[in-house]
Amino acid sequence: NIAARIHGRIGLHTGSTVTDNDSHNLAVTIQRIGMEAKPFDRLIDLHFNYNAPDASGVEVFYYAYTSEENKAHAARLSKAVAKVLGLPDRGAKPDTMSAPKSLGILRYTPCPALLLEVCFLNEKDLPVYRAKLDAVAEEIVNFL
Repeated sequence: NIAARIHGRIGLHTGSTVTDNDSHNLAVTIQRIGMEAKPFDRLIDLHFNYNAPDASGVEVFYYAYTSEENKAHAARLSKAVAKVLGLPDRGAKPDTMSAPKSLGILRYTPCPALLLEVCFLNEKDLPVYRAKLDAVAEEIVNFL
């Protein structure tokens, strides 16, 4: 899985790493991050998009009222991952443009946060992602 590959590459990481799983609800995950996060940490929440079978691409959500710097980081991450995968760059978007119109992981964690939609779970994007998983993990590490 991508999180394990990223963890294996972050040899210089000095902050905390919180890995979520399906047994945690969002409040528990946010609480754990809040207990471990340091001011210099950056949260990247990895997700996979689901939509119509013909949808394609990478996008990164940020808290609508985040800093200009964090918005720029979101755009840079979206562009970099899209380039590695050879998929469309759907760009950086405020969480108000997400389906639920608000993403708690971006709003209630104490450090700058981004939600990376790596690709769509469909026949178009998923094979590309699987073939380039290591390159995507490496790009995320380089971003960090």
